[in-house]
Amino acid sequence: LGYALMRLRLLPDSQIHGEADSIAEKFSVSDILICTKEADKVLTLLRRYTLPPPSKHRPVPSPYTLSLHTSLKCNLACSYCFAALARKRDWLQTMSYATAQRALDWFADLLVEKGVLWGVIGFNLAAEPLLSWDVLIFVDDYRKHLQRTRQISLLLGSVTNGTLLTEKKARHLRERDIIISTVSVDGPPDIHDALRPFPNGRGSYQAMIRNLPH
Repeated sequence: LGYALMRLRLLPDSQIHGEADSIAEKFSVSDILICTKEADKVLTLLRRYTLPPPSKHRPVPSPYTLSLHTSLKCNLACSYCFAALARKRDWLQTMSYATAQRALDWFADLLVEKGVLWGVIGFNLAAEPLLSWDVLIFVDDYRKHLQRTRQISLLLGSVTNGTLLTEKKARHLRERDIIISTVSVDGPPDIHDALRPFPNGRGSYQAMIRNLPH
């Protein structure tokens, strides 16, 4: 529904009525009103902030991103997770330092070969990266080694569900210049908890929102 309402805002006037009728047929009035209010809240928050104009001397975006899937470990049991069955089977399997190093060497070689000055390394998809903390730190150490020896820049970022992002961990990540690019939030507390519970069924919203300021 949220996607449909956002899409509605982007349509030309000639298509709005037909799309609005389609939305009204699929969703209840109460759901539409709730979702509209949530969208208005987000827009109100965004409009409070004024950003300076972007620098005229920005680096050209790198076309290369290396995604590292270090494990399937996760402390949540999201209802839509496509990796749930594989996780039960391969919970103990974690990427070795040697494999991570080979991947980073290959990526650095590719950037040098293409004449690209920088690239992005991401920890994402199907797991909670903060459960692979030791691999994350190893990758950070090795990417800094590559930056010194290959004369390239490598940005390191990670997604997280937020429940393990303690103040200590957040400070450690900031000190290392590791970027938390995304904290997963699926909506208001009731929706988030229904979709993203812990394995015992308890919702994860409060744990996530408690850590979000860090």
